Amino acid sequence: MARKASGRIVRPPTQREVRTVRQSTVRILVAALTLTVAGTALAGRIEPDDRADIAAVRQATVIPTQAVRAAEADGGVAYAYGMEVDGGQRWSKVDVRRGGALESVRVDVATGKVIGRKPAHGEDAQGAHALDGTTLTLAAAMAHAERVGKGPALEAETGGTAPPRTPMST
Repeated sequence: MARKASGRIVRPPTQREVRTVRQSTVRILVAALTLTVAGTALAGRIEPDDRADIAAVRQATVIPTQAVRAAEADGGVAYAYGMEVDGGQRWSKVDVRRGGALESVRVDVATGKVIGRKPAHGEDAQGAHALDGTTLTLAAAMAHAERVGKGPALEAETGGTAPPRTPMST
């Protein structure tokens, strides 16, 4: 046990407390993904860029969760997904953590094959550790959000960080 500057005694969290915090984080993540899937329909208006993404997702042979699994196939852990449309070309972009490296993986929406990868930086690197210590996967959270939202995901991001592992006050 340690004493904080305020004089309060702190102790390490119990396994149950850690599990509760992680489960709460997972519930928040699933709720956020559900809002991402359903949000466009509920917003009442659709941005022009989103229209192209919606059309691309609906026309894709490979559904978003399949694209995530394809990107993870060689041992990675996905933490973000998005449909990309540029110059008439469409692909799924899945951000994956593989060991200590972060990658943005392109998946062909017609075949489900990985067609490219590059290091993830900046915004593409955010949320890489948000699912650490949980049993939830991005694909499972997306599948749940798609069922609840009654449609395919346009994007999914884990955001945030893993639950804190700091001592709790008594």
